[in-house]
Amino acid sequence: RSYLSRGYIYMITDRIKPGLADYTAAIQERPASRFLVCEDAKHFFSIGRYELGKELFRRLVTFDTMVQTKEQAAGGSDLSVYRQQFAYDLLTYDMPRESYKEYTKLAEQTRFKETAYAGMAQAALRYGDYRAAKSALQKLSQYDTGSKEAEQARKAWQDRWHGTLTASTSWFKNYQDKDYRDFSVQMENELTGSWHLLSAWGFNKKNQNDADSTEQGFNLGLRYIGRDFDARAWALTNVPSGSGYSYDLTYFFRDFTWLEYSEGRTGVDNAAGYNRDITHRERRLNFHRQIGPKDIFEIGYLWDRYS
Repeated sequence: RSYLSRGYIYMITDRIKPGLADYTAAIQERPASRFLVCEDAKHFFSIGRYELGKELFRRLVTFDTMVQTKEQAAGGSDLSVYRQQFAYDLLTYDMPRESYKEYTKLAEQTRFKETAYAGMAQAALRYGDYRAAKSALQKLSQYDTGSKEAEQARKAWQDRWHGTLTASTSWFKNYQDKDYRDFSVQMENELTGSWHLLSAWGFNKKNQNDADSTEQGFNLGLRYIGRDFDARAWALTNVPSGSGYSYDLTYFFRDFTWLEYSEGRTGVDNAAGYNRDITHRERRLNFHRQIGPKDIFEIGYLWDRYS
C-alpha cells in the first residue's frame, strides 16, 4: 500500500515520472493491486486531472497477465479489461476521438469485439463522423449478442442529428444615434457519411449619424468531419459588399489539443468601402491546449489586410 500512497501523492503534485514508477512497483510486487491503480485512474478523471488518469491507464494496459478475480475475468486479460475501462472513461469525459482509438485497439487485441465496436460507433457519432460510425455498426452486427452496449450504439445511430437550424437577432442603439439591427439563419444538413451541407442567410442594417446602410447575403458551404480533421469551406455572396470566401481547417492531435488555420476574403461593411471596392483579407493560425476543465492555453497569429 505504501507504493500506491506515495505514487498517488507524486501524481497529484505533478511529479508524474516517480509516481508512475511507484505504481509500477506496486503492481509488480502485488499484481492484484491493479484494481486499486484503476480506481486511482478513474478518480483522476473524476476530479478533472485527465492527463494523470490517462498516464495511469496507459501504464495499466502494459501488463497483460491474466486477471485475478472472477468479477474481472469476463473473457480477457488485464490489458483488455483496463483498456475497456480507459475507453469508456474517455468517452464519458467528452474525449471521443481518443476513446475511438482505444476501442479500436480493444477490437484488435481481444474477444471483447461486441463492446469494442459498440464503443467505436458511439465515439464516432459523438465527434460527428457518421461514416466511421456506420462502419463500426456493420462490424458490430457480426458479434451482436443483444448486449446493453450494442443496444445503446444502435439507439445512438437512430437518434443521431441529421441537421441543425440556428437563428439569431440583435438590436443595438445608444445615445450617439447608433442604431444597428441584425438577423441571421444558419443551417447544417447531413449529406452522406462525413460530409455536411452548410447554408446561411443574413441581413443587417446600420444607421449612424443619419447615414443608413443595409447589407444582406446568402452563403453556401461544405463541411467534412473526420477523426483527425474538421474542415469547412464557404462561398460568400453579400450585397452590396460583393462576393468572397472563407475556409478553416482544424487538426486534432487529441480531443483537447488542436491546431486551427482559417482564411477569408470579404467586402467591408461601410458605404465608403463599397464605393471604393475595398476588400478585407484575414488569416489566422491558432493552437489550443486544454489539460483539464479549467487549464486552457491558447496561442495564435492573426494577419489582416485591407486593399
